[in-house]
Amino acid sequence: QVDRVLDLFEPGQLGIAFNGGKDSTAVMHLVREACEAHPTHKFTHVQPIWFQHTGSEFPEVEDFVRETTAQYFSYREGLKTATSEDVNRLWL
Repeated sequence: QVDRVLDLFEPGQLGIAFNGGKDSTAVMHLVREACEAHPTHKFTHVQPIWFQHTGSEFPEVEDFVRETTAQYFSYREGLKTATSEDVNRLWL
């Protein structure tokens, strides 16, 4: 189904909510795989968004989020942090 979502949006219009949990990590890998097979989308077009709950994350989770986004995402704006009020994209 991810490839169908890619067909609906232009490159640069997608963001993934990534918090370092197992679900968002699995989604990240599924989107990466779909982008590799897609004719126009590349994973570099996907913006990583971190919905932070300031003060409630373990330091190890924060480190994992930063390290993983640095390793896998190459979106020109880098890791964006957001709160629930900042939602203005499609979230997978």
